[in-house]
Amino acid sequence: MKKRWFSLALVLAVCLGAAAPASAYNAVLPGGYVPVSYGRSCAAAIDADGSLWAAGQYGWNAERVFEASKLMDDVRSVSCGMYFAAAVKTDGSLWMWGDNENGQVGNGRGWDARDEQGYIMQTVPVKVMDDVDSVSCGVRHAAALKKDGSLWTWGWNDYGKGTLGINRSGNWEDREMGFTCQTVPAKIMDGVTAVSCGGNFTAIVKADGSLWMCGSNFYGELGIGTSSASGDYDRSSPVKVMDGVKAVCCGDSFTAAIKTDGSLWTWGRNQYGQLGNGCEGNEKGWRDEPYQTLPVKVLDGVKAVSCGDTGGAAVKDDGSLWIWGESGSLGLDTGAEKTAAVALGEQLVDVKLHAVPVKVLDGVVAAACGRKGAVSAVKADGSLVNLGHFYVPVPEGLTVLLPKDGESKPAQP
Repeated sequence: MKKRWFSLALVLAVCLGAAAPASAYNAVLPGGYVPVSYGRSCAAAIDADGSLWAAGQYGWNAERVFEASKLMDDVRSVSCGMYFAAAVKTDGSLWMWGDNENGQVGNGRGWDARDEQGYIMQTVPVKVMDDVDSVSCGVRHAAALKKDGSLWTWGWNDYGKGTLGINRSGNWEDREMGFTCQTVPAKIMDGVTAVSCGGNFTAIVKADGSLWMCGSNFYGELGIGTSSASGDYDRSSPVKVMDGVKAVCCGDSFTAAIKTDGSLWTWGRNQYGQLGNGCEGNEKGWRDEPYQTLPVKVLDGVKAVSCGDTGGAAVKDDGSLWIWGESGSLGLDTGAEKTAAVALGEQLVDVKLHAVPVKVLDGVVAAACGRKGAVSAVKADGSLVNLGHFYVPVPEGLTVLLPKDGESKPAQP
């Protein structure tokens, strides 16, 4: 069987207090194509022939595989979560695989499917739904947008706090642990054009351009003007945040939205400068960590955005790539990098970061953030340019799938 090698470079995984693991960091192209996606310990890419290649670790107790293997053909979109992933085929069918401890694979299996070690994994892709337009994977939950504009979510519902937006616990509950899950897709609403899953929260764009958010609001990631610092934590059902939005992308604990005028707005956790507004915030959390609880404008002329765990990347209309947030793995001499003290448990650690966006590359059509500031840029010819050191395997020398001629659907992270 044909194989491609993925290169692997490691960065130190800095776990910050209660920081959530990585959600999906996607490169999104017009036509709804997502050719590259990174999760916490996994990566996947679609080549120019529509073949899906994956490497990394798909399950808590699964072996981390550094050599990419081909999983399926005729794929147009992929999204990686913490230890699981989803792919949409050209016929609109949705396939998922990997860790299923919280029902995030969406095939109705729960603790009844535990292996001898007590883990729940879907080791091969399983078909979950049909007529799917796009999919987004969070840490332990997922969301699918169907072609009729209906939004469906499943997986971890964060003790009934509303990660899934279903305003109820779910169809399965661990009474001993107290957490709740939805093991099969549940319909949330109609009239949706885009969705993005973050750490333990979800962002939704409706057809009228309104942005709705639900789930955890610990760091102000919902953009409703409050956070845990002000004693306001979660929203169990979607709440409206702003109007005039065409695209949204969620990081682990922050959010970025592109408005119809091309302006980019960010909010949420900001200890690494991942909002691109100079490490500022309107509230202070633990150890005076900045939380920005309301959207703040950071760039103009933006057509695509990707959020990682501690940084972001945006592609402007002129094809220039701009990055911000943690940057220690990039190794770029931008002249704008600074060192800041960031809380790591009970200690303060010096971290290199860009507090505001800085231009790093031209001729880019989309970008996908890896962990700790690493970025994969998709060039106009489908080639990939990898900036930084990746915690998970990343594609090397791969020409990725690009939209077909004539497809003009706006890019949605």
